[in-house]
Amino acid sequence: MNLGLVLPESETIGRSRPLEKSLEPYLSSLGSSFINVALVPAKDRVGRLHYRSKVLRELVAQPILTKHTVERLRKSVDRLIFEVRCFDDRSAADDPQVCVYEFAENTLSAITNRVCPTSDTYLSRIVTISNELIQAFQPDALHYSYFRYQNLNQCFCQRCISIFARHSGTEVGTADRLASLLASNQQIFSEWVDWRATTIIAGLQAVKSGLKERVEISVEIDIDYRRNYLAGILLNEGLDWLQLATEVDEIFLHVQPAGWPRQAAGSEETIQLLRYVVGRLRQSSVQPTLFFWFLQSAGDIKKALTILRESSAGCALFYDTNPRRLNSWLRQSIPK
Repeated sequence: MNLGLVLPESETIGRSRPLEKSLEPYLSSLGSSFINVALVPAKDRVGRLHYRSKVLRELVAQPILTKHTVERLRKSVDRLIFEVRCFDDRSAADDPQVCVYEFAENTLSAITNRVCPTSDTYLSRIVTISNELIQAFQPDALHYSYFRYQNLNQCFCQRCISIFARHSGTEVGTADRLASLLASNQQIFSEWVDWRATTIIAGLQAVKSGLKERVEISVEIDIDYRRNYLAGILLNEGLDWLQLATEVDEIFLHVQPAGWPRQAAGSEETIQLLRYVVGRLRQSSVQPTLFFWFLQSAGDIKKALTILRESSAGCALFYDTNPRRLNSWLRQSIPK
């Protein structure tokens, strides 16, 4: 069983104390005998980079990924993964050609903390970041987080409207016209859902084709009861998870034990769903990894370990804003 810790992004933003002290609880936790994977942010939700970029210097924040820090990380774990946040990026506010446009309640709005997946400019930035990370640090893998839509009402920018019109062979023209068609025509709605999934795959393929060296890559999907589980993944996030499995080496399955309703968390129905997803991913030669987040107690850890064991995933990452507290909970919960 492989277990890993996620470095909280809060540890990298707005810190006034020396960076090494900010990272110390995390680095110390990685020294635990039962932790052998580390997931570290290289690009955060603000759009800032955490290494010294030679090309995108204006985006550099605190350089947590220094040679010294990476050496410490490598000595502590067997597998080092860098996280690159993708379409969840507040820097989209700086460019109306990059940000998502959402049509909801008959209103078109720019969502300035989300990036449109059809933006070639932004995808090129992701490629640049990826190649710099590979060249500088030789990570074992890159995780492209938030490589997905936020909801079904995105994206209604003029570029997406034009591309979808060509794809569907339908005269669309404006955002309100497209919204009307989606509400009244089931065939157009189905084509919209499929096109968004195709767009995500195309974006991922564009990033992969731009990498100068081969590295394992991963994305995530949300196993979320609030969004109708697998159906919600396609409708809300534009993710065809089986098609994704043909493009990546690993898929993180987001699971929130504390937030699941009592009747769902750890229930046989939930475990069966996870077993099904894990099994299908393995058939595609993709590593399924459970990503447990919003952990609030040692009880949540025990629940997560039960889900991990009964789902047969074999690998899990744990996220909490306090690495030291999380490490303590893990020590209490994992049999010696």
